[in-house]
Amino acid sequence: HTVYTVTVGQEYANVSSSGLVTVNTAGKSGPVNITVTFPTYTEAGALSAIMPAIVAVEAETLSLFTTPYPAYPGSSTSRLSAATLNQLACSGGYQWKSLVAKLRLTDGSEVDVTSAISALDTNNPGIVTVETGGVVKGVSAGTGIISATFGDSSTSLHLKAATTFTVSTAAVAVSSITIIKDQTAFSGPEGGPYDTVK
Repeated sequence: HTVYTVTVGQEYANVSSSGLVTVNTAGKSGPVNITVTFPTYTEAGALSAIMPAIVAVEAETLSLFTTPYPAYPGSSTSRLSAATLNQLACSGGYQWKSLVAKLRLTDGSEVDVTSAISALDTNNPGIVTVETGGVVKGVSAGTGIISATFGDSSTSLHLKAATTFTVSTAAVAVSSITIIKDQTAFSGPEGGPYDTVK
């Protein structure tokens, strides 16, 4: 069977018999080398390999931003700075946007943790709502705060972030209409079919 061994950095991480690496330190980071050995790979003897060094890092901050909804090619990289949901011209409905959660690590990198968010909430559901998948919907004119939680309050990894959304009656132009299953998508000035109403 395959054997995993931490040969450098035992103070930073452990590796299970199945190869799962877990960080075992708080407030510290450093290199970790893991040797993977296949004892019966050849008749001549064991074959082993050393994995590239792993640097243990910790979660630092959680941040939220929005992208167009529904998604279109390239929209996942379009961070929308304005958390405004405008009314759609000639429709009576409001824009929808996708909420994206990014976890900043101590090495300066970012990880998309949207699918791992443990809780999403709104302080004003009569103005703005948020679904489990992170779709934010305008309901009526006003402002509301959407908050997100990553991790578990019973552990040391428990971060929260919030962003304020303004739902505005200022109408955005509609340049095309596309039927997507049971939804209607309106294309406009942000470059793609980002606005949706039922």
